[in-house]
Amino acid sequence: MKLQWLVWVGLFFVAGCSNQIAGIYDESEVYGKHDKDVVENHGKVTNTQYLDDFIKNVQEHEDDEVRVVHYTTEGDLIFTYLSYDGEEIDYELDTSNDRYSAGEKVEKTCEGINRKDRSEETVYQLTCGKGEKPVDVLTISHDSNTQDQFELKFSYNKGNQVTVDTVDHSLSVQSESNSMKKKDFYFTKEERNKIYKLLVKENYMQGKDLAGSCRAKPEYSLKVIVNGSEKKFEWSSCDSGDDVEKMTEMVKEMIDIVEKTDSYRKVFS
Repeated sequence: MKLQWLVWVGLFFVAGCSNQIAGIYDESEVYGKHDKDVVENHGKVTNTQYLDDFIKNVQEHEDDEVRVVHYTTEGDLIFTYLSYDGEEIDYELDTSNDRYSAGEKVEKTCEGINRKDRSEETVYQLTCGKGEKPVDVLTISHDSNTQDQFELKFSYNKGNQVTVDTVDHSLSVQSESNSMKKKDFYFTKEERNKIYKLLVKENYMQGKDLAGSCRAKPEYSLKVIVNGSEKKFEWSSCDSGDDVEKMTEMVKEMIDIVEKTDSYRKVFS
């Protein structure tokens, strides 16, 4: 009987671990998911569109609410609640679940919220009265150097098939009659940060609806590797998925960065 009990415990433990390893474990079970949760977990941020929508609704005097969930270094949870009634923003910071803070709730009434886009970070800030220091709701880093690994392989077709691969530091161009590959291709720090910012802004870690293929061969192919985690997307601008338009706008900005590099200009000079 004792042996049977140990076997059941072992199976339960293995099943629980395998669910977490396979990514089946849902973080929202820990804190009770809301309809509009922006989650910041050790530098990884998801659902920033809810904050952008909140800013837009405040500007248009439409009711809205959003919650920001922060994970501390120790894994504790800090909640920021924002609610707008068409006139004022109610702000609440709840640190009661953080073992290493004062464990209190701070409430304020604020009149405005904005997003400040800087070269290495984006900050969502509240303005809460004259003379008061702005309240930072969320800071998103765009400094690719803070990641142990940031690589990408990006292909697009504008008459010629162009492929940028930062893993083997190459730029390839292929036409119907000819092809060439240039080694020693590197982005500058500024260029890498611009690309990383575009990816973070587009929430590249989330799944994307790029369905409805309209071409036999996709117009764009993008593989992103950050700290061993890999995401790959393939689509064309005429596809019908819900995220096609935004992803296409993002890669057009990436193409602009690529085609302004010294290496690209030397190839086509």
